[in-house]
Amino acid sequence: MEQRLVLVAMATVVVAALLPMNNSASITKRDADCPGIVSREEWGAKPPKERENITQLPVPFVILHHTYIPSFCNSSDKCKADMRSMQKMHQDVRGWFDIGYSFCVGGTGLVYEGRGWNVVGAHAPRYNNRSVGICFIGDFMEALPTEEMMDAAKELIKCGIERGSIASNYTLLGHRQVRDTLCPGDMFYENITTWRHYKNIHDVQPYHPPPTNATQPSTTTSPPLPTNATQPSTTTSPPLPTNATQLSTATSSTSTTQ
Repeated sequence: MEQRLVLVAMATVVVAALLPMNNSASITKRDADCPGIVSREEWGAKPPKERENITQLPVPFVILHHTYIPSFCNSSDKCKADMRSMQKMHQDVRGWFDIGYSFCVGGTGLVYEGRGWNVVGAHAPRYNNRSVGICFIGDFMEALPTEEMMDAAKELIKCGIERGSIASNYTLLGHRQVRDTLCPGDMFYENITTWRHYKNIHDVQPYHPPPTNATQPSTTTSPPLPTNATQPSTTTSPPLPTNATQLSTATSSTSTTQ
């Protein structure tokens, strides 16, 4: 009987040694999905044209946006439709790989998966590969997002830290701090300045629109003609009619930067 008890005790020690230690809840949560996120499949996303992963994790920045358009969504169906609308515009009009944001927050307090964790976004040039971009659906120039929306974003950031996607000492910025824009809206931006981890920096660089493919007239001076060359007529050409097509100097302001 005594020998059997010794064998049972030894077996217990061996099993305990083989089992992983459970003294850190953060290890368990690190690879877990954050709760309450509406997946791409659930809102009807199209596949991305391409996908580029962030190579250096965790990222040091979280950048907050508002959509302005689409307007505030106060139902699951409208928020899902807004997500599909934004993805279509970003892919088909702007030529991006996917919807630009990492995540979006709807008026009901639900978070919608955009590009998701650890994927390079298209929401803040020069920061896309080192930030998480969270967009609040609506126009927040003269109004604030709901408390549910702001709480959901804060919980998302917390989960991002726990899963190793966002640095624990991250810097929080509004979009206007890194690009010449009114985003995320005047009233919301003022509120953001009170959030933990907000940093008052200004890193806006001038925007240079992409070149057009129109042929530009030459401004160089032609070399002198040889003395025996036929001289051009010195008569004055008649003026162009008022409906003549003029060379356009307009430049598209649509950025294709990913």
